[in-house]
Amino acid sequence: MLTKKCDNCDRLIQAPDDAAGKKVKCPHCGDINLFPGGEPARAADPVEKVGTKPAKGGEPERSVLKVRPTMFRARPVTFLGLGTGLLASAAGGVYLLTSTKSEALGWACLGLAGVLVGVFGVWRIKNLGNSLEVTNKRTIERVGLFSRFTSEIMHDDVRNVQITQSFIQRVMGVGQIGISSAAQDGLEISVKDVRNPDRIRETIDRYRSM
Repeated sequence: MLTKKCDNCDRLIQAPDDAAGKKVKCPHCGDINLFPGGEPARAADPVEKVGTKPAKGGEPERSVLKVRPTMFRARPVTFLGLGTGLLASAAGGVYLLTSTKSEALGWACLGLAGVLVGVFGVWRIKNLGNSLEVTNKRTIERVGLFSRFTSEIMHDDVRNVQITQSFIQRVMGVGQIGISSAAQDGLEISVKDVRNPDRIRETIDRYRSM
């Protein structure tokens, strides 16, 4: 049995030995992956079936999972409102200006569209600047695209992993994840609006000394 991490979603793909050198569709995300030829990889043990084995000794650090806050799933009403308002104001502005019915109102609509683009852009940039990365040795939170704040906790020091979700967030599959260590009373890492927070906690738990 051949095993390979998906190039797109990083989840494990299993395929028969004769798949070496062939393209295989990932059952998790649908991405097409090319299995390398040569000697078949050994079958994954129970730990590897859900992730990479924990780091031992001097094993080099590698990234296992990286997520950023989501926009639509976390704020569907706001996202749809911004999108609808942007399209309506832009279309209204173009119509009013081209039909010469009300040039002032047309420019006002285009101005509103510009403001909504700015709001959407600021929101997007803020999300791009926030990330949570889990490696085989630690969890790292990074905040800020231009200025930067970083907080990290070694897996061996993790004391508690908290997940907070409202009913709507559970339906949408997003939530807030917080991590504290034995050295601090409060949360050292807290990231809102991330997808699949339970999966993040499960990934961290694989590397904790429990």
